[in-house]
Amino acid sequence: MDLRNTLWLGLIIKFVMVMVVVSAFGYKVVFADHATTFGGPVMMNELVLESDIPTELLKSIIVAYVPSGSTTTVDKRFLLTLLKRKIKEIQAEFGESNVVKIEAKKELAERGQQQNIVINEEELIKLIHEELYNHYPRETKFELKSKTGTIPKHTDFSLSLTMSSKATPSVRVTFRNSGRVVGYVLYQFSAFLERKVAVANRRINKDEVISVSDVKFVEVNIFSLTKAPVLEEDLPLFARKNFLKDEILDLKYLDEVPTILKGQLTKAFSVVGGVTVSTLVQALESGYTGNVINVKIIDGGVILKGIVRDDGTVAVLEVK
Repeated sequence: MDLRNTLWLGLIIKFVMVMVVVSAFGYKVVFADHATTFGGPVMMNELVLESDIPTELLKSIIVAYVPSGSTTTVDKRFLLTLLKRKIKEIQAEFGESNVVKIEAKKELAERGQQQNIVINEEELIKLIHEELYNHYPRETKFELKSKTGTIPKHTDFSLSLTMSSKATPSVRVTFRNSGRVVGYVLYQFSAFLERKVAVANRRINKDEVISVSDVKFVEVNIFSLTKAPVLEEDLPLFARKNFLKDEILDLKYLDEVPTILKGQLTKAFSVVGGVTVSTLVQALESGYTGNVINVKIIDGGVILKGIVRDDGTVAVLEVK
């Protein structure tokens, strides 16, 4: 084998090894313990400290709605569940806390531009859009609603974002000349991101499984909503409240579908004298893997308590 073929073989082996590592370990993600955002829908990227998952994918996942001036917490296990709907193999680090504390502010810290001069307004708006895209998905459209001030002679400038909600971002540009403030320009935008969100096409009761057939998808500007909407790829989900017909579903009141649903028939296993015995039972309540639930033996009506297993069966703990 000549040198060229040897080099090619070496590159192929390295490529295969990299692909094996990626497929074996998948992506990595580290969730933050605290996050600061603007009021409105909160995207996954805002709650991630570091990750090798593409940023635009993270920006496409809506995790919560937080009004401006308020705080809330989101369970990191829920965030991991949302990510696994997009990517199956993920290694997650939760940090010091199992929840992310989210604080929605109206204004974030001013960001400076050192020794940067803009020639005209078109150039300045392009720079402002790039700054806005740090907080919005790339497909977001911005419409200029108003402008106050003109661009003065300057040596540098800084940007400051203000939002009562993500639907109406404002950007203040502060101009300086040799360190002295010489003027401001204030831009008011409307932000648009059209997505098809799930709307109940019938009354949905608490503890029901919601599938694609239970909803219709309506295109809306997600920044105009006051809830975290559900997208088609999010379904099926488990309702934690009643939803009226034509009501937009809210992710806050939805969970993953339990491993076992109330009323479901399954098998319960117990070990008696070293022998595994199974019987057909009906679940008296819904439960996720690891939960303890009550089940009833079909023949005889005896109530058993057991642990839900990954495969949808129950490991019996005791007999009532």
